[in-house]
Amino acid sequence: MWDTYLHKHPKFTVDHSNGDVAADSYHKYKQDIVLINSIKVGLFAHPIYSEEGDYPSLVRKRIDDMSRNQGFARSRLPSFTPEEVAMVRGSSDFFGINHYTTYLMSNSSMEPGWTVPSVDHDTGVKIEQSKEWPIPGAEWLSWL
Repeated sequence: MWDTYLHKHPKFTVDHSNGDVAADSYHKYKQDIVLINSIKVGLFAHPIYSEEGDYPSLVRKRIDDMSRNQGFARSRLPSFTPEEVAMVRGSSDFFGINHYTTYLMSNSSMEPGWTVPSVDHDTGVKIEQSKEWPIPGAEWLSWL
């Protein structure tokens, strides 16, 4: 509500602010979605289905930068050789997705239980399920 109301009526706050700075991650949610999709799906699909092969450039840059900041001499994400790119690209003509569980996601730089380095820390996205949602019939469906 604050987002819609104060953007339309800034005169109702003393300094005409709307909270965008305080909720900056709110306005970056599209970037977060692209990042999590690039890491969770693109890491596997991009080398096979993209024109250029290899890992997504966003993932490459993120892991390279994080590896450097974590003190690694080289990236934790190995590079494809030109031969590997040629071998893997187009090696499948079908891409299927099974969806079992929905998650809520929010931006986070660190969460209890995350290790450094890890995929969780690399994404910077906290993933959780709402306690209000029904529990699935089989427990293993909760972690897929």
